[in-house]
Amino acid sequence: MIHAGRHLAVAAALLAAAALPIAPGRCDARARARAAATPATPASDPDAGLRRAGLDFEAARLLGGAARVEALHRVGESLPAPGGDKDADARFAVRALDGALRYELGDYHAAAEAFGRAGEVAGRSPFAPDAEFGAIQALEASGDDAGAARAWSRWEKRFPESPLLPEARLA
Repeated sequence: MIHAGRHLAVAAALLAAAALPIAPGRCDARARARAAATPATPASDPDAGLRRAGLDFEAARLLGGAARVEALHRVGESLPAPGGDKDADARFAVRALDGALRYELGDYHAAAEAFGRAGEVAGRSPFAPDAEFGAIQALEASGDDAGAARAWSRWEKRFPESPLLPEARLA
């Protein structure tokens, strides 16, 4: 069984960073950190709530016990709605972050559904393998080993070039 927490933590960190407005050619860590530290208003940055939720998610994961669970629930309550006038990347990020939150809270069936919806939004984008990977990991964590085995087989055929392939083959 794969250690889903590690992959999902990486995905959540990428989601938080993906919501940062970075000028083309400025994708280094220092530029992202400066952008994250710059306060934004909803009018000037429609993804500010999503970015904040991603960063709060990462902070909540560092806590222990009841404080961790409480902080994760607060992040879930603050998560922006996935629809509306958001672009496809923002809709994907909201759904994937919802999946990561539900996974961290132990609601694996809901996590699989949320990651599945993220995969639908991702379509053929580079995010699709990650979303479906998360959905299958959540299926495994829920105890649906037979369903996960079938899903891994489909995943491997659909994404044979994914850098996640070696990890998926361990499942």
